[in-house]
Amino acid sequence: MQLYHLRTQRTSQDCLGQTIDVSWATSYYWQQKLEDRWVKDFPPLPEVLRQVVVGGLALADIEPLLRHGKWAAELLKEYVFEEVRAAEFAALPSRKKCLYGFSTSLDPHEYARMLGMPLNGRSILRIRTEAGTRVHFADASVLNCNLLLHQQLAEQARKYWAGTEPGLPTAEALVEGRVTICEIVR
Repeated sequence: MQLYHLRTQRTSQDCLGQTIDVSWATSYYWQQKLEDRWVKDFPPLPEVLRQVVVGGLALADIEPLLRHGKWAAELLKEYVFEEVRAAEFAALPSRKKCLYGFSTSLDPHEYARMLGMPLNGRSILRIRTEAGTRVHFADASVLNCNLLLHQQLAEQARKYWAGTEPGLPTAEALVEGRVTICEIVR
C-alpha cells in the first residue's frame, strides 16, 4: 500500500529507497505532546487559578492560561483514545507509536492545508508499507473533542477506532511497522 506522509523536516534525496521501522516506543507526535512546550515558562496551573480567584487576571495573561488548558485537554484526550484502543481495539496500531499518513488518492497540499500545517520546512513523502506493517484508517475529524467528558471522549474514541474509508478527506492512516520512502513530493 502506498501513502503520503507529512514530515516535519525537509528530506534529502539520500533517503529515497530507504526502508525504515516506524514502530517507535513513543512517536514524534507523542514526544511533542509530552514535552509541554507551550507552557514551559508558565507558572503551575494551581498558582494561576489562585491568582484568578483571588485577584483577577490581566487580559494579557489569559492566553498562556488558555494554552495550558488546551495542552492538558489534548493530552488527556489522547490518553482516553489510547485507553479505548488497548481495551477494545488492541490489534490496531497505537497513536502513541505510529507514523501518520494519508491516502495517495488525496491531494497532499490540500490535506496539509486542512490540518493547518504550513509546508514551509516540511516534506511530503510518498511511502510504501512493507509486509507485516499494520495500517488503520480513521476519521481525524473525530479527534476534535477535547472539551468532552470522559465517557463522551470514550465514545468518540470508539468511532475513531471503528475506522473509515481511506479516501475520505479527513481520513488519517496510522502506520506501525516498516515503510520504504518512494518519492519526495515536496
